[in-house]
Amino acid sequence: LLVIDPQGGGLSAWGLGLGLLSGMAGGAAVLTIKTLRRSDNALSINLALAIGGLAVGLPLSAWHLSQGAPAPSQPGPWAWVALSGVFSFFGQLFFNHGFKGTSVALGSLLSLITPVLACASGAYFLGEPLTPHFVLGSTCILMACAVMSRRESLLGK
Repeated sequence: LLVIDPQGGGLSAWGLGLGLLSGMAGGAAVLTIKTLRRSDNALSINLALAIGGLAVGLPLSAWHLSQGAPAPSQPGPWAWVALSGVFSFFGQLFFNHGFKGTSVALGSLLSLITPVLACASGAYFLGEPLTPHFVLGSTCILMACAVMSRRESLLGK
């Protein structure tokens, strides 16, 4: 909440509920990937996730376009979409690879670095302000990752 709502305005009950549901789904995804890594390699898992995302995304995109939404006519937006897809694919591939050697708890915490990096990138590339709420939330996430990582290394995980 501190990272994605940096102005501190608060989210609606729907927003908080969906955020909680999203967090639970993220934890379930980490657990599923961790379990799959016992028998499958990271590339196989990533390809399955990409195909599943394509199966869900293509019909939704087709419906959106059929409702009159214009498709980008310039090559620039398409290039950004392709570049984003490449970075997303390889980023998730490295995440899936790393889940084999970490606990579900640490893997779930590490996945929270994504919104921190997204907000920090927005500040750097788009000039969005970094508020005290964002700094506090990011610090909490990064400290939790450091503490859990240290704990696992001391316990020999």
